[in-house]
Amino acid sequence: MRVFITGGTGYIGTHLVAALLDAGDAITVYARDPRTMPASLGARVSVVSGRLDDLGAVRDAARGHDACIHNAVVWSDDDPMGVEDVRASTTVFLAAAEAGVEQLVYTSSTAVHKPFTAHMDETVRLSPTDAYGAAKASNELFLGAVSWQSKMRCNIVRPGPTVGGPSVDGARVVLYPLIKDLLDRARRGDDLIVGKEEGRQFVAARELAQVYVRLLRAGVNRQTYLAVSREAVTWEEIARMAVEATGSRSRVVVEDRGGGPFVFDTGKLERELGLVLGARGAIAEDLRRGYCAGENTKG
Repeated sequence: MRVFITGGTGYIGTHLVAALLDAGDAITVYARDPRTMPASLGARVSVVSGRLDDLGAVRDAARGHDACIHNAVVWSDDDPMGVEDVRASTTVFLAAAEAGVEQLVYTSSTAVHKPFTAHMDETVRLSPTDAYGAAKASNELFLGAVSWQSKMRCNIVRPGPTVGGPSVDGARVVLYPLIKDLLDRARRGDDLIVGKEEGRQFVAARELAQVYVRLLRAGVNRQTYLAVSREAVTWEEIARMAVEATGSRSRVVVEDRGGGPFVFDTGKLERELGLVLGARGAIAEDLRRGYCAGENTKG
């Protein structure tokens, strides 16, 4: 199919482009700066330059495509409430519908579930507690309205913290901040202090990309999928990985902070799309790469 992608030059976006190309799809990437597309991917896709808040430009670029993946995030220190991200997202949704695109997949975030609770799934009522989560939740609601008022099928993916190496040489990748902090501390030989049983359900970028490949072919409408690994990786595990990766003599100190684990239920993703996601290998890869680079490299 012909797929129109926003945010296709970023970390997750380049993984999406690579996976969809491998699946045989024809890709158009809509980007503010086409020069940020890795050369090895850019040679295989059509890249269109434009602004996300320009409805006419997005509509013209999206016309003739079977599907749209809105993966771009517009966020800056000058816009702490995420107003520009909401404006850009609503523009993309409307433009895709007006262009006659058959289906749209929106990249949201597990941040819409904050404050996190002991058990969460796609049916939980959302009451986000920060600007990023609120903006993402707002975009989800507006997409629902667009779906009801148009013939375009619309679905939502909520990834967790994403880890793993670049999709191709030269692609952008940045270590997850708390993982980088543990790596930096291990490199210095500091104690690595973590909470007992605390962790996150990360997702490997390569595996996350397969969610979109499956979803575009699933024929579903108005569905939401939590895209995280089935099992959490604890910060204690990651700290010990950091010690191993660096050969450090740092101690891993585990404190009982009284905070119980929170869990995202991945059952819907597994039942309907047939995917069980993981992250341990990708985290170990990040730690090895970060240590060898000596810094938070862009790959």
